[in-house]
Amino acid sequence: METLDNNLSNGENLIINGQIKSHLLETAKWGRMLAIIGFVGLGLMVIFLIFGVSMFNSILAQQTMSTGGSAIGSAMTGAYIFFALFMLIYLFPLLYLYKGSVAYIRALNNDNQEELEAGFENYKSLFKFIGIFTIIVFGLYLIIFLGSILLGGLLT
Repeated sequence: METLDNNLSNGENLIINGQIKSHLLETAKWGRMLAIIGFVGLGLMVIFLIFGVSMFNSILAQQTMSTGGSAIGSAMTGAYIFFALFMLIYLFPLLYLYKGSVAYIRALNNDNQEELEAGFENYKSLFKFIGIFTIIVFGLYLIIFLGSILLGGLLT
């Protein structure tokens, strides 16, 4: 085990043979495709957000003129802000995935060590981002769960 650790820390004894290169290249192509589909989806979300905001504003303006005001307006504004924040958060993993995949493809097609390192660095950042985001979401779930238990206990 100690020999393996020393070899890996050296970095000189790892070999990327043809089969590993083929697997990495195929993985990178799938990653690039998924990132492009994600960017298209993100673009559609932006279009729907802009369209939804303009539609809601025109409906709200008509309703406000007839009723004198609306509490729905502030709730919808909050929903749009949340949706825009979600899209911004979604952008970062897509960028890491795309940049890493493209770097892998360039590295494996041109035997370029620097591009290979850039690919691994972007994939590391992708998984680090997803890991931190997952921890945050689970923390929010825990807070919501505990808050609902406490609130339920207070109401009974």
